[in-house]
Amino acid sequence: MNTRKIVVVLMLFGIALTGVVQAQAPDTLWTRTYGGTGNDFAYSVQQTSDGGYIIAGSIYSHFPTGQDFYLVKTDDMGDILWTRVFSAGEDEEAYSVIQTGDSGFVLAGYSGLWVGEMYFSDAFIVKTDSNGNSEWARTYTVPDGARCIMRNANRGYVVTGWGVWSVYIPGMGWCDFLSMEIAGINLAGILQWGQEHVCSGDYCGNYITGCTEGGYIIAAGRGNYSLEVWYSRVFKVDSVGIVQWERGYPGGMLWGVIEVEGGYAVAGVSREVGGMRDFYLVSTDFIGDTLWTRKYGGSAYEEAYSIQETVDSGYILAGYTVSYGAGGRDFYIVKTDSGGNVLWTKTVGGEGDEECRCIQKTSDGGYILAGYTNSYGVGGKDLYLVKLGPDTISSYAGQRNRYVNLEDFILHRPYPNPFNAVTTILYEIPVDGQVRVEVYDVLGREVATVADHRAQPGSYSVTWDAGELPSGIYFVRMEAKEFRQTRKVVLLK
Repeated sequence: MNTRKIVVVLMLFGIALTGVVQAQAPDTLWTRTYGGTGNDFAYSVQQTSDGGYIIAGSIYSHFPTGQDFYLVKTDDMGDILWTRVFSAGEDEEAYSVIQTGDSGFVLAGYSGLWVGEMYFSDAFIVKTDSNGNSEWARTYTVPDGARCIMRNANRGYVVTGWGVWSVYIPGMGWCDFLSMEIAGINLAGILQWGQEHVCSGDYCGNYITGCTEGGYIIAAGRGNYSLEVWYSRVFKVDSVGIVQWERGYPGGMLWGVIEVEGGYAVAGVSREVGGMRDFYLVSTDFIGDTLWTRKYGGSAYEEAYSIQETVDSGYILAGYTVSYGAGGRDFYIVKTDSGGNVLWTKTVGGEGDEECRCIQKTSDGGYILAGYTNSYGVGGKDLYLVKLGPDTISSYAGQRNRYVNLEDFILHRPYPNPFNAVTTILYEIPVDGQVRVEVYDVLGREVATVADHRAQPGSYSVTWDAGELPSGIYFVRMEAKEFRQTRKVVLLK
């Protein structure tokens, strides 16, 4: 069933058609910790269809022999509904979790085992029902470890991560290196295809997302902190993982990538003079060529692990900072406009260490962040969940005022895109009048009317639930007075 929810998020009160609004960092609404007395970590979080959250990571407090997959389901206030632990061997970490079309969950990571002085790992993927009960759990040798999993258009899953390969180097013997690997599995967890891509340097596939033109885009990289050797690369692959092009970006390590209007945005860590590190944001065209780069940070260390596009076509990056905050490492969030200019920054944390590994937009216009803390909790390091309130839409960058031309109707790019079942459509209306927002399939058939109302000046958001439609490309069309605009979205279930 298609659902409609229209929320007025900005009113202009009919006073002026041009204005300047300064952005403020959103408030921290609440924080939560989860785990035991050992070292427990969160790497991935998503808002679920019931308004709560699903968190994946690792727990060392559960068993003394090693760490295990840890899955936490909460309500909308972060209070625990249930937790689950999964194991396949001696050592497991879950790096990625998604909600599936049947309201269950899939989490992916690795399972490792020491044999003498040798360490071996396999990708480990677990499918659960809506209550976290395991439906199947499998290990894979392609990849050797999984960093990110997503749904694909064929109603299965695509996973990226790392493979290990060995090279004999005279005078050094056999040396292990990492390769970027990608694999497709069906809904039962059976491997359908797998690809390994070996190139100069160590590359682990850290994040994967779908492309509107088909195939996938992957952010890859690895850093050797002791040797200060860093690798960063973006791979564009087709529907079965064959590399179509790849690009390297010197001086950094990449952790995230998103498709945006006109190309891609990739984020990670830059290596600075003297060993310092900063947040790293690169804008590219659709073949990966650099349009611009930006770095954010202070005199010490900052690392960005997650990026999302915001409703105003800007970016939100999250990771940690040593330069700012309460002490040690703190959650660090940087909000920029579409050109990478800083609109606001925020730190969250205590006197110890906090690292944010994942940020996601939430249905109220705010953000949910997940990582770890040792400032709070019951001991050691604990999973740390932080909820930020709604973000402002119009703002200014740095010391320069950013003007919004309110004489134009605007249909923003829906988010998330690609999406699984639910996406949000934001549009702006400068004058009173009738507004209609419809969705069409590739054959030009109308499949949904998500808004049809008389609107006062302001900005509106519409939640479109495509749960009953098949995966594919759709077109969101807005009509108001003489204004017409269309945005393409990709549904991956």
